[in-house]
Amino acid sequence: ALLAEQQRVHEAEKRLSRAKEMEEERVSALENRVSELSGVVGDNEKVRANDRALIRKLQASVSQLELENSELRKGKRSGESQEILQLKALLAESNAKLEEKRGPLSVENHSERDYKKEYERLKEERSEER
Repeated sequence: ALLAEQQRVHEAEKRLSRAKEMEEERVSALENRVSELSGVVGDNEKVRANDRALIRKLQASVSQLELENSELRKGKRSGESQEILQLKALLAESNAKLEEKRGPLSVENHSERDYKKEYERLKEERSEER
């Protein structure tokens, strides 16, 4: 009976030892997994920080391009406005000269084609002056 009891205790100790080993292996595997996941999270944080920096850089570029585009539009508009004003002045001057030579212009005496021809001639004169 004593021998049987000792064998049962010995078997229980073996099972307990095996259970401890398995628990230690499981803990070790979990620690490895946590370490691995921490590395992945760290790498993701680096990528995220790089992405944020890139986004800020791209936003700055977009802002700069929008500013330049706006300035170009303003410049183009004012340039076009200047050109239109100059052409109107040339046309008025030319009309005044024509009125002196032929008398006042009237719509009945001239077709739209005549005005277009005169406009093109004035435009050409202006480009030659430049």
